Amino acid sequence: MGRLAPGRWALGAAIVVLAAGLLASTGRAELAVRLVDEGSGRELARVAVEDGATLRLSYVHSIYVQPAAEEFAVRSDGFELVGIASPSQAVLEYYARAEPIERVGDGYLIRVAGERHARLRVRASVLGRRTAHVGGRAFVLHEVAGDGAPVALEVASGLRFVPLRQPAAVIP
Repeated sequence: MGRLAPGRWALGAAIVVLAAGLLASTGRAELAVRLVDEGSGRELARVAVEDGATLRLSYVHSIYVQPAAEEFAVRSDGFELVGIASPSQAVLEYYARAEPIERVGDGYLIRVAGERHARLRVRASVLGRRTAHVGGRAFVLHEVAGDGAPVALEVASGLRFVPLRQPAAVIP
């Protein structure tokens, strides 16, 4: 192998530095909510979301047979529970939380602040009809995982590269 001429070496180094700078300036973190079958470890679904996006986990309460929903903000380190809602006050009383139950429209709401969960574990069931609503999609858990399957909801992050709006300058 021959040695590179100093001019070519400098040009090669400049291209590497320029490419690294472009990658660093155009990359941004992307979050996704993953639904995972805990029994097999198989990923059931993945939905790209922005930081602060809403994940709503709706279900039919097993004792009161009334609908309920837990709302979470998606964060890079997991989920932040922000509220629990139901048309039934008894459903919310069941949770015996310290926060007050508020009357909102035709239902009731508990506003929660600062409760973080690294991951959410739920059991898919026909009876409870647990459904994850995220990114404009709804996943009925017993339909995607099977009745009785343990399902985990997780936040995954990675790097996504966004195309530049202007073409990069070419070094002659």
